[in-house]
Amino acid sequence: MTLARLLVFVALATGCAINERSGDYTCAVQADCSSGRTCSGGLCVVTGNGSGSNNNGCPAACTTCDVNAKTCAIDGGNNVTCPTGWACNVSCSRQGSCDKLDCGGATSCTVSCSGVESCKDVQCGAGQCKVTCSGQASCAALDCRDSCACDVTCAQNACNSKPLCPTPTTCTTPTGCSSAPATCGGC
Repeated sequence: MTLARLLVFVALATGCAINERSGDYTCAVQADCSSGRTCSGGLCVVTGNGSGSNNNGCPAACTTCDVNAKTCAIDGGNNVTCPTGWACNVSCSRQGSCDKLDCGGATSCTVSCSGVESCKDVQCGAGQCKVTCSGQASCAALDCRDSCACDVTCAQNACNSKPLCPTPTTCTTPTGCSSAPATCGGC
């Protein structure tokens, strides 16, 4: 019987020493993780704030959220939709992220398109919409004509086509759209 116990002990001791960590989920910064994961302790982990049984009331699209304030932070993804009735802060920092971004039902939407070729198609709704297009070839098509206050800034080599701004034409600037003129902002 002692030999059997010794074998069990050896098996357990060596099994605990094996490190089978996948390199697919390692990270140094948040941008290394895919949508729905958070960089924590060098690993991209699911925080439980998105979809699932332990979502703390956050809509599935949100990486994190404040349920009481109805604010939603979204970290990239391919097709991104801000939840209806929520204020969203969207970060599109990876190449090709936020290919299609829909803020149509959002109360407000603040978007950072810093990834190369990110935010190919951005649709703002009636709420306030603020979009910064700094990634090369980002914001290929951007429509915020229905927004009560639209601010779009296009860096050099971004916004291949001019953003569609609210009327009147004073809302259009050389680098995007502005809600600063009195006739352009009224949320």
